[in-house]
Amino acid sequence: HPVKSGIIVLGLLFSIIIPQSFVKSDMFPDEESTRLFIDYNIRGTYELEKVEQAVSHIEDFLYQHQKELDIQNVYSFYVNNAAGSTLLLVDEEKRTKTNKQIREFIEKNIPKIAIGAPGFQRQRSGGQDALTIGINGEDTETLLELARQVSPLLTNIEGVTKVTPSSQNGTQEVRVVLNPQRLNQLGLTPQGVSTTIAIALRKQQLKTFRSDLGETDITVTFVGNKKASIQDLAGLPIELPNPTPGGSRTVRLDAVAELQVTQSMPQITRFDRRTSIRLQIDYSDTTAEEIRKAANQMMESVPLPTGYSWGFGRSTDREQKVAKIMLTNILLAILMIFIVMAALFESLILPLAVITSILYAVTGVYWYFMFTGTTISLMAIIGILVLMGVVVNNGIVLVDRIIYYRKQGVPKKEAVLHAANDRIRPILMTVLTTILGLLPLSLGDTQLGGGGPPYFPMARAVIGGLAYSTLTTLICLPMIYLFLDYTRKFFARMWRASGQLKSRWSFKNFRIESR
Repeated sequence: HPVKSGIIVLGLLFSIIIPQSFVKSDMFPDEESTRLFIDYNIRGTYELEKVEQAVSHIEDFLYQHQKELDIQNVYSFYVNNAAGSTLLLVDEEKRTKTNKQIREFIEKNIPKIAIGAPGFQRQRSGGQDALTIGINGEDTETLLELARQVSPLLTNIEGVTKVTPSSQNGTQEVRVVLNPQRLNQLGLTPQGVSTTIAIALRKQQLKTFRSDLGETDITVTFVGNKKASIQDLAGLPIELPNPTPGGSRTVRLDAVAELQVTQSMPQITRFDRRTSIRLQIDYSDTTAEEIRKAANQMMESVPLPTGYSWGFGRSTDREQKVAKIMLTNILLAILMIFIVMAALFESLILPLAVITSILYAVTGVYWYFMFTGTTISLMAIIGILVLMGVVVNNGIVLVDRIIYYRKQGVPKKEAVLHAANDRIRPILMTVLTTILGLLPLSLGDTQLGGGGPPYFPMARAVIGGLAYSTLTTLICLPMIYLFLDYTRKFFARMWRASGQLKSRWSFKNFRIESR
């Protein structure tokens, strides 16, 4: 029955709506590798010995749980303002814990250090950067304040474990704010005061002294301790061009300037020629796409000052670019398949029957990914591209056989039944051999190049789409073929009828004019 057949076809086609809400999407998901990296997030600049002590403290903790956490070796580096440790895990055959379990244990039990906040740096497939949000503007102080306001809001998003501003690794600095009126009264200049401060803090190199014994470097510096406090800087003597009425030839620095202790950024990052602070978002038990949706809603509700804006980092831009490229590839693939089938069937309508098998294949991919808990990634989309060229073969074989019987004079419905009966065996054999061949790859964790994205999403996409589309091809494709064939004949009769009506109307007009 046409109505019942249409309901079955549309029901199977739109069944993609059900699994779509349960399947997660992430172009570059976190990769399960044998390396984990801990970033110490050092806040400020310290003596090398102090940073070394903090690194050694963390390493002792890691080696205490070495066997428990499947750790083979720990390699660390440290400088005055940064440190990190790379955990090399044992081979996959000897693993007793997943990367997620290892991260959770370390994050829960890792010792705290005063100079930083150790945490794992996310590693996404394809060498993709971590998920970040950038706040852009002109004034650094305003950006720092906005970062302090936004960070707690992002942390409240479900699945977000930590938000790390790029300004966190900055150092405390002392700003010397000169008093212009006081300088004018004493006859001082900002350049002269800054030169004195520079000599006190960094020394001043003079010309090399040459003698018969060779060259000798001459440096001007203040006599004092190697280390100085802010009180020492405040009492720095500034030489006056003219003695004061009391006869003093120097004045303290704090008499002509105000000393302010502020937080500085570790480096200046610019985005579209504007200063930017990046907020790195760490998350678990979710995907970057879900975090982006929640973060976008939250950031839209945050009032930013005039001239300030926000945006996601390079990882989001790259994902969007990759998604557009893959969508273009899919549309081109469908177009090329349609052109080939139109030339084969000598029709523009019948190829649509075979094209529907691609839609059923995509539906099968989502159902299979929902049952296996697989995330739609870049490799899965590549699998869909491969799938498109495979699933149409079953439709082409079936429709071509139907056309063959039709040319032999067999009635339409009987031709469909005979073609399905003839082709069901080769179609099932082809599908089963393909599925069984990809089954080991879909269950393994083989990675591209040994450290790139895994292959199993691609294999699962082909398996799920091919299995579902095969069943729907044998059930729905004959119905769609009959419907499209009826539609083609209906419009053909309408065209012929309109032509005959037009000729009759022209003849009648001719007779009227001849009278």
